Amino acid sequence: MLYVQLDPESPPGAAVKQALLPLFNTMRDNEQAVRSGTDPDGLHDFRVASRRSRVILARAKKVVIAPRFKRCRQDLRWLAKTTNRSRDLDVALASLAAYRSTLPPRDADELLPFEHDLRERRRGGHDKVRNAIDSRRYGRFTNKYGTLLTTPAEERVGSGTIVEFASAWIWAAYGRVLRKGRATGPTPSVKDLHKLRLACKRLRYLIEVYESLYAGEKIAELIDTLQEFQTLLGDLHDADVQRREVEGFIRTTTTPATRVINAFVGDLADRIVKIRTEFGRRFDTFARPSNEWLFRELFRVRG
Repeated sequence: MLYVQLDPESPPGAAVKQALLPLFNTMRDNEQAVRSGTDPDGLHDFRVASRRSRVILARAKKVVIAPRFKRCRQDLRWLAKTTNRSRDLDVALASLAAYRSTLPPRDADELLPFEHDLRERRRGGHDKVRNAIDSRRYGRFTNKYGTLLTTPAEERVGSGTIVEFASAWIWAAYGRVLRKGRATGPTPSVKDLHKLRLACKRLRYLIEVYESLYAGEKIAELIDTLQEFQTLLGDLHDADVQRREVEGFIRTTTTPATRVINAFVGDLADRIVKIRTEFGRRFDTFARPSNEWLFRELFRVRG
């Protein structure tokens, strides 16, 4: 995670650009890793920097006059969609490797055709990612976005300080997480929990980007609590991605499904059920009164 030291009293437009620039630099630093297709960590860092940037840009229009930010956000969304498939297949390959390591060698070998299929699809996904990074659109985006971030911000009239705006943004994002979590019911669907996971990511990104504006120990406590809850939702998403991948392989392959691959599907289904069952307890922990009090203390008073 990048830590950016921001002045709580600085104009919000200038602070937003100050927060965005290191994220842009992280994307540029990982371009070669993304292009190579052999570095899942580099792709991950590229995607996280891109997603954090989108979350910040979605709110930048409230504090800075920069119409071209809208197009930059569209380009970042395009990059996310382009890299989604490669990321999902990286996760599927890692999950499969972990599962195979628990099996006897003979059983593990029965999953090799599925692994080869995943790797072939991963190569196809990487071709699309490499073409995007080498495209004119990406070149125009980096030139335009880099220039925007390194020129003085044109603040909107009446803007306050960054701590006032950041607090309001975080408080609103926290409220959305609570509403979505409470609306899921006792047996939440995978789809509903996926939407909640995205809301949690936006909240966490906002807190981490603007972390330096608040008391260190208290903000760290909130991040740890949110990360624990978000990890559960991430595990659910990854298991669901893997389940869909292996079921798609079974439907399209000419080879009959083996006992081992059917057992793998069953293991993934059991994992999803377990996480859905665990969700209620984890959400109650996140939404407990002491956490809400901490959110209020840090953010509501300035919102």
